[in-house]
Amino acid sequence: MTKIRRLPLCVSLIMLAISVAVGPERFGSLQVLGQPQIEVPKFEVISIKPSLFSPSQRVPIALMSGVYGGACHGINTTNSSVPLGRCRFQAVTLKYLMFWAYSLQVPVTQVDQIITGGPDWIGKDRFQIEGVAPNPAETTLEQLALMLQDVLQKEFQLKFHYESTEVPGFVLMRAKSEERLKATDSGSETTPRISIAPGTTQITGRRATARMLADFLASRFSKPVVDRTELTGEYDFSFSATTTVDPVSPGNAVDADPAPSIFTALAELGLRLQPEKVARRLIVVEHAVKPLPKN
Repeated sequence: MTKIRRLPLCVSLIMLAISVAVGPERFGSLQVLGQPQIEVPKFEVISIKPSLFSPSQRVPIALMSGVYGGACHGINTTNSSVPLGRCRFQAVTLKYLMFWAYSLQVPVTQVDQIITGGPDWIGKDRFQIEGVAPNPAETTLEQLALMLQDVLQKEFQLKFHYESTEVPGFVLMRAKSEERLKATDSGSETTPRISIAPGTTQITGRRATARMLADFLASRFSKPVVDRTELTGEYDFSFSATTTVDPVSPGNAVDADPAPSIFTALAELGLRLQPEKVARRLIVVEHAVKPLPKN
């Protein structure tokens, strides 16, 4: 009898995600040579409706929670605003849905920069979508993302491909001076976050990683920031700095207030922000249609 070697689950899921992103228009299962067919995870219940929010109105990113925006909640994530085993989005664009479905590793404020092509409405028209997994108490965030990909492939008839390019950005690295970041106390249950107090220049991090800091800076600069610090811990910090960058000389901060520049503030933490061209993978949308409403 011929023995069939089964692929590890993680490998199968990676192959599945790639095939959904670049393969045929519709998927019901994935056939791996010498393996039984793998069913693509699907929502048991899906609701898609056009949003009452006017396409001509711009939703501030700061309001992308509660009334606008949304998320998916798997057993390996914490999200009190969305029930377990569901994806729920309100007044969001197709680009925002792609951000979640394909786990784009950029701040949400930069989605328009990395998703290009396609009809104009994919970044303007807004939708309300809610999907419920067959087994909410057993569904991971990664499985919910695959379910959302299936919806985009079928209901929006989404097709796209990837392209690589280099764009102006920054690299976050350790300075030659001694590292001054304070490690988070062990056992801390504080939610990891980095925030800036409204109307101030005070930036606070709690259980923050270097990757989180790079993403935070990218969202403030509207430019990619690559983490090359090789720091793997969690840190607490608080400092005042202006994060407005001079568009002519990106290495210089605009002196719009008395706070030190972000470059000076990071140096005090033993870090350095270096202007540099960085690699970026773009998503080029080839085809998409507005979905028919379904409950």
